[in-house]
Amino acid sequence: MTSAFCVTVSAFIAFTALGFAANSTNRSEPLRNFEMFNADGKFVIVCDEKDIVCKRDNISLEAVYEIHHLIDDDQNGNVDQSESDEFMRDELQYKDGSNERLSIFHGNDKLISVEDLWRAWKKSQVYNWTVEEVTDWLDRHVELSQYIATFKSAKIDGTMLPSIAIQNNNFTRNVLKIKNAIHRQKISVKAMDLILFGPPKDKPNYVKDLILVTSLCVALLGCGIAYSFHKTSKNQMKKVMEEMENLQKAEDSLMALQDKLLQAEEKQKSAYQEKETLEMRYQDEIDLAKREAEKLRKEREAGKQEENSVVSLAERELEQVRAALRRAEKELEKKAHSVPPDLQPWLQLTYETEQMYFHIKKREAERQLDQAREECRRIQKKRGTLFGPLRMAPSNTIDEFDNKIECARQALDEVRKCLTEKSQRWHHIEQLCGFSISNNPGKEHLLQTLFMDSGSSTVGFNSALGSLNVDEAELDEDPQFGLHRPKSAGDFVLFVPLSGCCVTPSVNTVLPSLKFSFLNTA
Repeated sequence: MTSAFCVTVSAFIAFTALGFAANSTNRSEPLRNFEMFNADGKFVIVCDEKDIVCKRDNISLEAVYEIHHLIDDDQNGNVDQSESDEFMRDELQYKDGSNERLSIFHGNDKLISVEDLWRAWKKSQVYNWTVEEVTDWLDRHVELSQYIATFKSAKIDGTMLPSIAIQNNNFTRNVLKIKNAIHRQKISVKAMDLILFGPPKDKPNYVKDLILVTSLCVALLGCGIAYSFHKTSKNQMKKVMEEMENLQKAEDSLMALQDKLLQAEEKQKSAYQEKETLEMRYQDEIDLAKREAEKLRKEREAGKQEENSVVSLAERELEQVRAALRRAEKELEKKAHSVPPDLQPWLQLTYETEQMYFHIKKREAERQLDQAREECRRIQKKRGTLFGPLRMAPSNTIDEFDNKIECARQALDEVRKCLTEKSQRWHHIEQLCGFSISNNPGKEHLLQTLFMDSGSSTVGFNSALGSLNVDEAELDEDPQFGLHRPKSAGDFVLFVPLSGCCVTPSVNTVLPSLKFSFLNTA
């Protein structure tokens, strides 16, 4: 039977091509084939002479008979679960997973006949495998890729796997020309597994799983880091905007203070002008009284009036002279407490020099503020890019910007304090001196007036002031604001602060401290 089966399979493979050609030419004729039991009770397939596929199924059916015969130990025509389990352990050498395979093989049927095995085989996916799928199974699951060309040349598809599963039919040795007995046995066992239990499950690829899990972990870690960087960058930008807002408030406060001081200076200027106007009016009244007294004196001396008129004129003259004396006494009292007039231009020049260095310091603070704003715009532009937050998070850009913001804020605070102290100090000096200092003709005019006698002194003073830079113009704080208490009741000493909030030591070399004494009114 074995030799006859081998010859039948060989003849079938030899005439496969002719069968396909003949079948294609006679497709219009219906083919008659059906499955049935013959007179002996054997399950057979009746085929048309021209139906090559049916003849191939007949060959596969004979192989299925052989497989069923191998499993059925008691040869009663049915395979029970014990026989299946014994066959899997002894022949297929399956120790693990036998229960799962038993459930696949038997299903709900405890007894498997040849017909059941054949119908299960025809419903299997493996039955419809192509040559490419068979060779892929040979490569991946059997791991004998050297026989792929042999399988392709023999056109081994899914329907021919039952013939390969039988080891004693010499199909793998005579038809497929596989000389290695171990390889033949391995192919047969794997084919038997396909027929009984269906297509194999893919082997778990632990390397791919490990790579996938690692990639997923790396992706999650990257997302976490990116989110952390984004959150950190967002918090940093929020802090930056708050600092910029505080800096803007400091600048607005400085501008408001400067406006208030300008308004105060305007009011003070108006007050000094009103005072000068009032003094001029008093002086005119005194002069008028003097002229009236002089006129009356002349009339009396001329003797043109009568005796009564003379007495009346004398009384009027005396009254006017008394009034003029009272006004003169008041003016003399005021002048007794006034400072020398030569001191006014020197104080005005000192004020203008200090004002110049104040503006230098103010411009430096504004420059630092502009740098901080430009840095803020640059950070916002950089953060708006695709990977901007990721590049900014580990860098020290935000720390540098914080330092610039802090320096600009300190500079603005120092300018504001300096402006307040300077305005208060010079206001007190003007009140003590009794004349205007902030309202002056300007530094150039004062220099020309004070150094008119010495041209070289003017040049030297201008060069000394013009050669100072911002670094030399750094100003020291003077807690006493340059004002000293009088040493005695009759001697009031005033030192003009040239080393105070806004004047550098370079100016001290040009303008020494000025000192004056008030007249003793005792």
